[in-house]
Amino acid sequence: MTCLIFQTLLNLAEQIGEAKPKGLTRAEIDQLPTYRVTAESKKQNDDARCVVCLVDFEEKQLVRTLPCLHEYHTRCIDKWLKVHKTLEPHLL
Repeated sequence: MTCLIFQTLLNLAEQIGEAKPKGLTRAEIDQLPTYRVTAESKKQNDDARCVVCLVDFEEKQLVRTLPCLHEYHTRCIDKWLKVHKTLEPHLL
């Protein structure tokens, strides 16, 4: 019985293929631009907020800009990008 279960699992593994991460690599994420929020940038866009955590950007926080030009806290979007290949969490 155990041999049959093992063989069934092997067959399933062959059908499914290798498990691969779904998200971006650290190197790919690091290629996306970032900037640190300053008093000046805060004045220019006072109502800017991260749509992942829904918290306003504050001075000295690191923000990542995606190709769609949406901005997120790096700590929020980096977690997202490691799990999801898509660069558009606001569209989900």
